Amino acid sequence: MRWFPLLILLFGCSASAPPVPSVEPEPLMLTSETGYLVDRLTEDLNSGNQDGLREAIQPPHPLAQWEPELKNDPAWQSLVNQWIEELVLHAGAGEWQFRQLNVIPSGWRAEYRLVHENFAVEYFYFDIEEGPAGPRVSDMGNHLFQMSQVQLMDHLYHQLMLEYGESEQPFAQFFAFLQPYGEGEVSKSVFVKAYRALPGDLQSHSLTRELVLRALSGNESQWYTGLPTNMVHRLYGDDYRLMQTNTCLSNLDADCRGIFQRLPSTLKNDVAMQTEMGIRALHRGELTIAEAHVDAALADSKEYLPTYWLSLQVALGQGDYPDAIASLDRLSRHFDLPLDREILFEVYPDAGARFLASSDFYQWAKGLQDE
Repeated sequence: MRWFPLLILLFGCSASAPPVPSVEPEPLMLTSETGYLVDRLTEDLNSGNQDGLREAIQPPHPLAQWEPELKNDPAWQSLVNQWIEELVLHAGAGEWQFRQLNVIPSGWRAEYRLVHENFAVEYFYFDIEEGPAGPRVSDMGNHLFQMSQVQLMDHLYHQLMLEYGESEQPFAQFFAFLQPYGEGEVSKSVFVKAYRALPGDLQSHSLTRELVLRALSGNESQWYTGLPTNMVHRLYGDDYRLMQTNTCLSNLDADCRGIFQRLPSTLKNDVAMQTEMGIRALHRGELTIAEAHVDAALADSKEYLPTYWLSLQVALGQGDYPDAIASLDRLSRHFDLPLDREILFEVYPDAGARFLASSDFYQWAKGLQDE
């Protein structure tokens, strides 16, 4: 049992603003070889260079330690190539922003923020270990999910082998619905029925939950609508905190502060997450809290446009024209954002009008025009 004709996707719903180690990772200084690999990986991700990514991403077959002939299994390499192809297609014109390099037991973990064109964000990671020819990417994953790609396939191989030769194969019967559902050949209701037909222990099994969440969230943005009572809670358990947070954030009227606080600090402190929570505080009229989120966001990164839109709104709400000028200048010069009143002054249009009539704005606009 070497390969199954199913592409296990890395992707679910993007955040409206993306098991991971249970211990907090520690910062690691880049070695020259690892640093070169990360630089090349970042460049290849952003250029969509699949040849370069195939050279860097070479995860070993999870069963190769028991079956050495699988070390060069062409079916496994074909599956990895599909992951890479889907990764590039999924990213589209988005920007891969390298976040940090952390120590993990097998080597290093390169953390990335994928910022889509609509500024939705996902959080990916690429595990790096020493290979025969130097550092290589040995695994990868999306922080929406609990399992990395290699971990998922390892669990999947073993689960199917457990039923191999048995008269009853409930997991294999459920598994047979995954690809047809992903390709639109069976409906969501049929797929959910196949999941609910599993024995209770298999419904609660970490592998099954992972597969169902990946399939549902990969097919539609509001995948949780119309599901039977308690099914979403059963799927989440207490494990999928980022996905729960994203689900909450998809409803602008929801109070997501509780679930946000349960995120790991590496995600909670991210610029996009802090910005999203700041926007919500802004809409509640809590300018001081929104300002604190702006400060936390900028402490993480200065490369996320919505943070400067938020800082502009806060400055307008507080009547702080120097801060408003600083935010506007960054939006105009660095991000080349058009000076559209409806966008820039969406929350405080009257304050925006007063700002445009101020001497601060006049001096800034004159300086910009003179350049």
